[in-house]
Amino acid sequence: MVCIKQGLRLSGLVSPLKIGGSRAHSTRCVPGPLRSLLTQRQAKTPEALLRIGLRPVRMCADTVGMRDLGFKKAYSTRAAHGDTTQAVPSLVSTSWLASNLSKVVPIDATWYLNPQVSLGTNKNNDWAIDAAKGLVKQQPVRDARKEYEERHIEGARFFDIDEISDKLNSLPHMLPSAEDFADQMGNLGIDNSDHVVIYDSHGIFSSPRVWWTFKVFGHDKVSVLDGGLPKWLQEGRPVSSHAPTIQPTKYQAVFKDDLVIDYQTLMMHVSDFMYAKNFTIVDARPRGRFAGFQPEPRPNLPAGYIPGAINIPQPELVDPDSKTLLPPDDILERFARESVDLERPIVTMCGSGVTASTLFLALDVIGKRTGVKLYDGSWSEWASKAKSPIKKWT
Repeated sequence: MVCIKQGLRLSGLVSPLKIGGSRAHSTRCVPGPLRSLLTQRQAKTPEALLRIGLRPVRMCADTVGMRDLGFKKAYSTRAAHGDTTQAVPSLVSTSWLASNLSKVVPIDATWYLNPQVSLGTNKNNDWAIDAAKGLVKQQPVRDARKEYEERHIEGARFFDIDEISDKLNSLPHMLPSAEDFADQMGNLGIDNSDHVVIYDSHGIFSSPRVWWTFKVFGHDKVSVLDGGLPKWLQEGRPVSSHAPTIQPTKYQAVFKDDLVIDYQTLMMHVSDFMYAKNFTIVDARPRGRFAGFQPEPRPNLPAGYIPGAINIPQPELVDPDSKTLLPPDDILERFARESVDLERPIVTMCGSGVTASTLFLALDVIGKRTGVKLYDGSWSEWASKAKSPIKKWT
């Protein structure tokens, strides 16, 4: 039987589920059709659980109790009323940006995972070889920079996540050096005193990565546009195709290592169970990849997860209709369902450090602003090293 601490989770429910003859966990909150399905033998496999919307969990919030999870009142207070110690809010609304556009520097941080790179094909092919599916129709490649040139919020600069990175590192879009980041920001005409507002064409996807990057290099006056370009357009707000006039600046960057964790440090925490300050690892990848049932998009990487990691897929923190980040109370509940202890240090990760930043932003929004690090190499680095321990749902 598949479980972690003998519990199973149905999306949207709080109570753990009973599978077949498993003991002690009531199915009273489970809809009748699903309850009957859970008693069938074929529902006991991990693959079947994924198909019907179930996923293994560590423990459930109503069983453990909110007070035992470290969800103290301070977090709800900060989430509801904001934290006056912040230079600017981490999230701003489209209406706020419309009213303050002349006072800020908007940045388009749209990024797409290129399927050609993922599947290892070339631009002239209509078909590609997928390790799991065989021959598949090539998906059209979206060019984020071209889309920016055709349509962007007035005055916006374009931040190329792949370009503004460590070019000497074979891993995807790793953080650049402070010197390189300063040069790039100076070329974009950004000053250290500017309030920078980051958005993307997904809503909330790649913009938190650039928000986090600015934070790493000491720029605290940075916000994410909640709902991004989709919400801006849905509300009928104006866009432009004209390139902004840019005056280069002398930008200064200072690397803040307390926001980042590297492979060696994380490996120490994972392998040394006696270490007093072990982190809670939260992984934003899709559930199938985390569980090990679906292939990674990058070639030659095994699927699975770091031992002890908790899975909160990035889309589960974003409202599917408005494309905005979930309200703080919903974020708190989502972390509680996976028994994430906010009193402990937390490491966020994903496939390559992009959607891990949504977890980082969500934690910031609910008031968890210390003791959080992002694993920049993420699964692309961890899974590529032979000595890395990897687990799968079994």
